[in-house]
Amino acid sequence: KINERECDEIVKQIGEYVDNCGLLRKRSIGVISLVGEEQSRLIRGRLLDRVGPHKYKLHNILVGEPPSFQGAERDIVFLSMVCSPGSVVTQSQLMHAQRVNVALSRARDRMVLVRSIDLNHIPNEQDVKFSVLNFFECAKHISTEMDVDNDSRKLSCSVVF
Repeated sequence: KINERECDEIVKQIGEYVDNCGLLRKRSIGVISLVGEEQSRLIRGRLLDRVGPHKYKLHNILVGEPPSFQGAERDIVFLSMVCSPGSVVTQSQLMHAQRVNVALSRARDRMVLVRSIDLNHIPNEQDVKFSVLNFFECAKHISTEMDVDNDSRKLSCSVVF
């Protein structure tokens, strides 16, 4: 499964960051896809095209699913939920909770949640996505939120410092 809009937003934000940061402010960057390797491959390819191999290596960019981040932290981590309204597969098994735990604990300084769904799109409160969205919702007092209108739906990016 892929979510093009989330991919485009992540690539745009990382591209702007690496274009505008100086050599003294280079920070490591990670992108974690919560659902499937397809999203990771799409983001990795577009990001390499956007920033080039030099800046990709300079910022020690890692793109993958939670298991590829086991034991690896990054200064800034983007988390792609991948699902979209009408296409929300329930993830309520222990394995899903463990993957989310790894994903949410990989950022040293900043975590950016890129999502195309809201809490009301998740039919089961036991779904780990419900906990993730709830966490970011509760963290609003220390976060900024941007909305990108596209095709009459909103893509929300919550930035937590």
